[in-house]
Amino acid sequence: MLNRQPSRLVKHISILLIILIPASIFAVDCSESKIKGENDAAEQHSSTGWIVGGFASGVLLGLIGTGAVTGIAAFSNPQPKMVLSGDFNPDCFRNGYMKKAKKKYIWCA
Repeated sequence: MLNRQPSRLVKHISILLIILIPASIFAVDCSESKIKGENDAAEQHSSTGWIVGGFASGVLLGLIGTGAVTGIAAFSNPQPKMVLSGDFNPDCFRNGYMKKAKKKYIWCA
């Protein structure tokens, strides 16, 4: 007599596929969320304070002051004020936001 029941391994693999395939189909792409964060930072994040600080330090301390403010801007950690829920990955959104806002800080300092 032949045993027609699937083995335990086949059962486990089929359960994993049932769980993983829909998750990968409906998962939000991280690159799209990152681009949303970059766009949000480009449109809404202010760098006025860094412009004023860079100018003032340049006037008072010359190139050393400007370099110091630029260095501080490079080590800053800008974050969005809030991340609204939506069809995007919040962690990837924050990473994109931080990347773009930091670029704005460095260029403006």
